[in-house]
Parts: sequence; C-alpha cells; structure tokens
Amino acid sequence: MTCASSNNSGGIAIDGTAMNNPKGQDNSSTHDEDPGSAGASPSALRPKSKKPSTFVNIMTNWIWYALNLVAGFIVPRFIDSAEGDDGRQMLGIWDFGWSLVVYINLLTIGVSSAVTRYVARFRTREDFKALNATVMSSLVLLLANSLIGLALAGCFVHLVPTLLPDLTPSLVNVAQWVVGLLALSMIIQLPSGVFNAIITGHERFDLLNLIRGIRDAVQLFTMIALLLTGFGIIWLAAVVLTLELLADIAKVIVSRYLCPQLHLSLRHCNWKTSKEMVQFGGKTVAQSAARAALYQANSLVVGYFLGPAMLAVYARQRALAMHMMKFVKQYAQVFIPSSAAYHAEGNTRKLQELLVRSSRYGFLVALPIASILICMAGPLLNLWMGPDYEAPMVLTVMVAGHVLSVSQLGVYSILLGMNKHGLPAVIELICAIVGLAIAMILLGKFDGGMISAAFALSAPLAIATGIILPIYACRQINLSLYQYIAGIGIKPVIAVMPLIACLLASRFVLPDKPTYSLTAGLTAGGFFTLLVYWRWVLPDWLRQSLLVKIGVKKQLT
Repeated sequence: MTCASSNNSGGIAIDGTAMNNPKGQDNSSTHDEDPGSAGASPSALRPKSKKPSTFVNIMTNWIWYALNLVAGFIVPRFIDSAEGDDGRQMLGIWDFGWSLVVYINLLTIGVSSAVTRYVARFRTREDFKALNATVMSSLVLLLANSLIGLALAGCFVHLVPTLLPDLTPSLVNVAQWVVGLLALSMIIQLPSGVFNAIITGHERFDLLNLIRGIRDAVQLFTMIALLLTGFGIIWLAAVVLTLELLADIAKVIVSRYLCPQLHLSLRHCNWKTSKEMVQFGGKTVAQSAARAALYQANSLVVGYFLGPAMLAVYARQRALAMHMMKFVKQYAQVFIPSSAAYHAEGNTRKLQELLVRSSRYGFLVALPIASILICMAGPLLNLWMGPDYEAPMVLTVMVAGHVLSVSQLGVYSILLGMNKHGLPAVIELICAIVGLAIAMILLGKFDGGMISAAFALSAPLAIATGIILPIYACRQINLSLYQYIAGIGIKPVIAVMPLIACLLASRFVLPDKPTYSLTAGLTAGGFFTLLVYWRWVLPDWLRQSLLVKIGVKKQLT
C-alpha cells in the first residue's frame, strides 16, 4: 500500500519516494537465476498492461474475504441447529474433515507461489518464453501430484474409523463420505493453482476475487437451502466439490484473457524449469507444512484426546483466530508481485520502504481485530454459536499469540517475492513440530484441556514469525532493526486505544447482556476508530482521493 506522510522516522521515507541507504547504494543483485531469463530486456522494468492499484487489490481481497467470513459464521451455526441432537457431532465431523484433507494442499509443493513470483518477474522483463516454460512445467508437476492426492484421499477415508474411534458406524460412514468429497475438492485445486497464480502474478486480484466471490456466495446460499430442507453434511461437501470445479474452469479462462502470450503446450515444459520451480516451492512447502502442523494437526490432537464434540468448541475459537490471520493475509499477499518486480530491478530502496509500510499497516489492521476478539470473546461466541461454545480464555490465548505474527504477514510475502523465504520457513517448521509435541504431551500425559492446546498452537507462531522473521528480513535488504521498528512506530498501538476503551466500558456497564454489550461496544468503538484512522492514519493522498470519489471534493486539474 503506497502511503504518504510528512513524517520521516529513522531514515524511512513514509511516502515511498526516498530512503537513506546506509551505504549509499543498492546492494541487491539485479536478478537471480531464473529459468529462461536469458535474453530478457533489462529496460522493460514495468508491465505495460493496466492493473488496479495496490489499494484496490487490497480492498477487493477484503470484500471477498468478508463474504468468506460471513459464510464461516453462518454455516457452522446452521449445521449445529439443523442436525438436531447430533448437531455438535456433525459439526465436529465437518471440522475434522477439513483438518484432515488440508494436508493434500502440501502436494502443491509450493509451486503456485513460485508461479506468482516468476510470472511477475517475466512480465516485468517481457520474457514470455520463460513465462510459458514456468506455467507449463508447473502445470505438469501438479497434474502428476494430483494422482498422489487421489491415493492419499483413499488413505484418509480408510483411516477415519481409527482417527475417530468413538463414533457410531452410521456417523463413521458420514465422516468417510465427507472426507472423500472434500479431498476431491482439494485435489482439483492442485493444477488449478497455476492459473490462480497467473492471475495474481498479473496483479489482477479484482478478477480473482470476482470468481471466488461468486463461488462462495452460491455455495453459502446452496448450503443453507440444503440444511433447511433436511439434507446433511455429505451434500454440503458435494456442493464444495462442484463449485470448486466450476470456479477453477473460470480461472483458466481469465488467465488466457490476461496473458494472450500464454500457450498451453507440452513443448514449453522442460526439466530445468521444473527443477527451478521445485527448488523455489520447496521453501514454501516447509512453511505450509509448518502451518498444517500448527493448525490442522493441533486440531486432530484435540479431536483424538478430547473427542469430536469438544473439537467443535475448540475449532470455533481457532476459527476466529484464523479469520483474523486470513483477513490480514488478504492485505499482505498483494506484496508478492511488487517485491518480485523490485527485486528484479535490484531496487533495494523500494524493498526497504515496502517492508516498513507493510508491517506498519499490518499492525494497524490487525490490532483492532485482536482487540475485539479479546475484549468481546464471550459475547461474540454467545451470539455466534450460543453459550455452549463459549471458551473466552482459549480464544484470548490464541489471539494474544497471533497478534505479533499476523501483523507481519507482509514480511513473509516480500521475502517470498525475493526468493529469500527458505530459512524462515524451516525455522517455522521446527517451531511447529515443537508445538505439536507440546500439545501431545500436555493433552496426552497431563490431561490438559483446550487452553493447553491453544498455548501449544500460538507460542511457536509468535516466536517463529513474530520475532525471528522480521529480524531476518531486515538483514536481507540491508535495513537496520532500529529503522524497521522506528518506521512502524507506536501509532498502531495508540490508534487502537479508543476502541479498547469502548469495548471494555460496554462489558462493564452491560455485564449480563452480551448482545447489547457487543452492539454498544462495536458501535461506539467503531465510530471513534474510524475517526482516528481517518484523521491520523490514512495518508493524505488517499483521504483526498476518497473525498473525490464520494463527491465531497472536486478533482483538481
């Protein structure tokens, strides 16, 4: 997000136009070893096709995720209420199914992220021969991995009775169907991830979000209709599979539209490019495996030791923390193609500015969400799922452990665009394995509850991505840690104080009325937060632009 301000802290230019380099020069290389980059034109420093601004990309990401968030709140409640006495069991099976099949996503071996990065680089250099080699080599790899995914899906279905030993035979059958259908939906996403990456590599998040938004809206209304008419979660899984297939077809069409130079022919596939994609993607796999261990394996441990019904409660707390992370991720992921382009140019100054801005605004986005989740944990869960799903201390532990990491998601995106994400991914994987071991010990040996599982999930994340990651990133772009921290400043913490005060005041005044407390706190806190962010946080150019768009101010000529 390009932001303007008259202040300048620690040599960091807030408006993105100046940055003091301690050595007075750019120290990053002009390019790394890219497949097929020979012969690229160094003068072609920017893609010539029109694309939305970073701000527009972020906003369309958030609009899509808002729909996804609504579905995430509504569908579990409908499953719980529509399934009668078995509602919590069915919801636990639904959560279990997603926690299990998500491991199929590791078969992407990070190739989709590699495609995004290299599409952005080769568009910048107008090297379409290398672009085609990247796309086709990656597509063939992921089609081959889809066959492995089918075998893995069969194993998952077979393991359901073992992983959920307390279920009745009829519920085991339901769980197997759900796992099988959801696994198929994950499998078809493997090759389609290449076309998803082509769209993001062209920085057309608006078109991608249009496809995803239509898919998710249709999915939400179809699921509600099925549950209201007596159909169960097996039909919901079938809807997920069908709509995913249709959305992936749309992504192929849009990719061909955005990149007329794209030729889907096996003659573009070559071993050297495939090796490059796997080498790049392997680093991303380590990070994906770390997240799978942190979230999905952690939930499987809870389900095994505490049962599906308790997993349903735990998963609701985890879902809120993950929604915070995913919401901020929609903001952070737009920096991948930008950092790839700056790295291709050898523009260290721009990378430094991008790193500081991404983290500052990451905190400005994440802190209000975290404050609401912590201060209003009880009322939120009561309103969403009912009093039986309240576990405010579990949610507080999760969110507190996520804040530092979530606020710096943009740091990892920038490193990914630079192809410097390998070591952070390995560190995160090590921390995740330690966290999983802690969860198994606390729940298995000491009969720990959901709070123990929440601690084992959050602590490794805070250490690996909240502390180690930014330190590593600063070293990679020759930026001192002092400059980085000074560039972020204390503004995000001060800006969220009015919101926290309003939320706590509403809890104190209305302690026995959770709905009224939540409504009052969000209304008052939201008003003051919008006022503070409008006057103190938004850059002047963006504030003026918004005033012009809503007709309050005329465009200066």
